[in-house]
Amino acid sequence: MNHLDLQDSIIRAFPRLALGMLHKLSVHAAKGPWDKVELADKIAKLEEEYRELRIAIDNGAPFHEIMDECADLANMCLIISDHYAMAPQKNLSSSFGGVNWDGAITST
Repeated sequence: MNHLDLQDSIIRAFPRLALGMLHKLSVHAAKGPWDKVELADKIAKLEEEYRELRIAIDNGAPFHEIMDECADLANMCLIISDHYAMAPQKNLSSSFGGVNWDGAITST
């Protein structure tokens, strides 16, 4: 896959996933802030969401169900990354793929 193909794929797929993530976050907003949840519980939920996605895929679930499970899994990744971003020992000088852990874009 060349750079332009990758860019087209991201432009097509990312907004759809992001909208799904926002929808699922709004559905679960009544659960309260995730910063009150222990890391071990977040990781357990991540593993649960992964299993649910695998089951949906293995059972040939329709697209909207696969999308819901992808959004749930991505949201757990978001929540876990936020846990570390908010940790006092974070190192904001670390960079991965042109993005600092504080979210600032750097040159690649």
